[in-house]
Amino acid sequence: MTVTQSGAGKHCVFVAGLGATVNIGAGMVFGANSGFDHMNAYEGGTIKIAADYAIAGGARRHFNPNGGGSTVSLNGKTATLSGTPAFTQFVYCSLNSVANIVNATFAGTGATGTRYRGELNATINTNGGGASYFPGDAAGSTASEGLYN
Repeated sequence: MTVTQSGAGKHCVFVAGLGATVNIGAGMVFGANSGFDHMNAYEGGTIKIAADYAIAGGARRHFNPNGGGSTVSLNGKTATLSGTPAFTQFVYCSLNSVANIVNATFAGTGATGTRYRGELNATINTNGGGASYFPGDAAGSTASEGLYN
């Protein structure tokens, strides 16, 4: 299944609310999103990626857990990029949220944009993946008690 979005202020996958969960399975392709994010977990929502998937277009952000303990989780899977997708930030994590992206592989062509931004007590956990772990052509950053590891 390919998801795209052309409307302003829209996400390809959006989940909100404590206990709300979206599981992404095999065959998912994230196409271009001229609105907002590929994946946005908000106010306690959780997105779990349970299979390898593809990124065929850019977005403001690929991963965006934001607010109230939201989580995006990708463990040991491969995301294959095609073309040169552009992102403002590949990962953006804010307001006590967690991006738990460990042992993942980002294969294929490169992406443009900032690799990550963590702020306001948020954690981006790569299990020691390093500063260049995420696709992008600009260094990531943290601010206001954001943590990248």
